[in-house]
Amino acid sequence: MVKFRCPVCTQKILVNDEGVGLVIPCPNCARDIAIPHLTAPEFQGQVLALASSATEWRPHLARLLMDRLFQAVLHQRRHLLAAQEAGTAQLATLEQRLIRLHQEHEIQKRGYEDRIVDLENQLAQREEESRQLIREKFQLAKEALDRQAEDPTEQVDYVLRA
Repeated sequence: MVKFRCPVCTQKILVNDEGVGLVIPCPNCARDIAIPHLTAPEFQGQVLALASSATEWRPHLARLLMDRLFQAVLHQRRHLLAAQEAGTAQLATLEQRLIRLHQEHEIQKRGYEDRIVDLENQLAQREEESRQLIREKFQLAKEALDRQAEDPTEQVDYVLRA
């Protein structure tokens, strides 16, 4: 039998010789601790007395260790569930942010698309105006040439240069 204290919470721990060298969770604070090879000096007299009656204590010690182990596992489970809940909450927050950003992006995209349509309409209108001006210019040039053909003394250079 090895008796020692947890280095974290100073809980007294008693383990049979088969557990020497193993790493177990402390029954009190659930921190992992390595079982020493020798009993702590403060408990050496007590361990000898317990070793003589170890056969009567084994079932009780096994039950005690099992209960402590169950408590440590339950504590770890609670900790894991709390971490999972926190992660789920963070994920939900991130999803809401992503949805909001997506909506803002869609609104901005629609604004750009509307602006592109407006600019394309303005461009088409200006192109049509340019074509109309070119037609009118050709029409004026044709009329000037027709007038010159009728009266050769008339000057028409200004129409072609403009």
